[in-house]
Amino acid sequence: MTRRYPLLFTAILAVSARFFAKGIYRNLLSHAQLAVNRAIQTGTCSLELIQALIILVFWKEPDNRSAWINVGIAVRLGYQLRLHETTMEPRTNLAELGERRRTWWCESSLLEVIHMLMTGLSCASMTVDLH
Repeated sequence: MTRRYPLLFTAILAVSARFFAKGIYRNLLSHAQLAVNRAIQTGTCSLELIQALIILVFWKEPDNRSAWINVGIAVRLGYQLRLHETTMEPRTNLAELGERRRTWWCESSLLEVIHMLMTGLSCASMTVDLH
């Protein structure tokens, strides 16, 4: 996982340190956020980046106010990767299709929850295809 998905691995390590290695948590979190921000600034668009954003938003510190922005970025990256589309190329394997669907479902659900927390309203008027 380290070689294939370094950004996702970094996010997982940072969040894990919050519970299991509190002494290095802040440094790991800072490194993970820097890596994610750098990837966004360089125009990276990958499933790994979206998943790292989801993890960092879900396990964010209570005083971190960037959740809405980061979920918005994740959703836009998801649209760019066409995660919202239910049909794939015939040569796409089922494992990849499942991972793409789960990622889209997670980011869409996170968007709904954060929107409800911020506004008290549902995103029902927003059209997000969860299939």
